[in-house]
Amino acid sequence: MIGRVDNAEPVTYVEFARELGNNLKRVREAKGLTVEEVAEKAQISTTTYRDYERGRTRRRTPPNPSMLSLFAVLWAPEVDWKDVAPERLPDLHPDGGLY
Repeated sequence: MIGRVDNAEPVTYVEFARELGNNLKRVREAKGLTVEEVAEKAQISTTTYRDYERGRTRRRTPPNPSMLSLFAVLWAPEVDWKDVAPERLPDLHPDGGLY
């Protein structure tokens, strides 16, 4: 199941971004692709793609990709969202503590 499991504690957006990044890296490596190849196919910079895989930017904040960038990153190595989606969704409610 993709997303929050019943009765599961939500994760912070930082944890969500980190898990998503780990999953992107795992799938990319399994397909034998380099960071540069995925970034080029997705038409984003290698720095941006590395930020996605690390789950953080150089400013130490979690990346916030646009929908277009996210789908391009999934399209580049021909990956389904279900193959990289974290198990639990972040708590994005205003009082839930985004970070």
